[in-house]
Amino acid sequence: MEQAELQAIWEQILNNMRDQLAGSAFKWLDPIQPISLTESDLVLGTQTAMAKDWITSHYLTILEDAVAAVVGSPRKIVMKVIEAEKTPEEKERERLAIENQRLMQEGLENMMAFTGFGWKNGGKNQ
Repeated sequence: MEQAELQAIWEQILNNMRDQLAGSAFKWLDPIQPISLTESDLVLGTQTAMAKDWITSHYLTILEDAVAAVVGSPRKIVMKVIEAEKTPEEKERERLAIENQRLMQEGLENMMAFTGFGWKNGGKNQ
């Protein structure tokens, strides 16, 4: 199934649920990305494990009902955490954070090596 067709089906599923859920539920449901639809499963992607757990614990039954209504038969809902594509700024911040962490660790190791060199008995040189 092509992604455009899958997205259209997902939009129908969301629309089916709009009459049954408060608008606040869609802060969880709208960001979901449909990944695949087979004769047995609908695989959906969320950006965080928390969203996956929240959706599964609060909306799974109504989601299953809406899927069956739209596609004509029940499907098992499989939720997966998918990592969102990072912006260049996010990638640069992550790179800098890793570099800073490396430099701090290196500096700490150098400091520990220096303060430990030749010092015993409470800091008195022997």
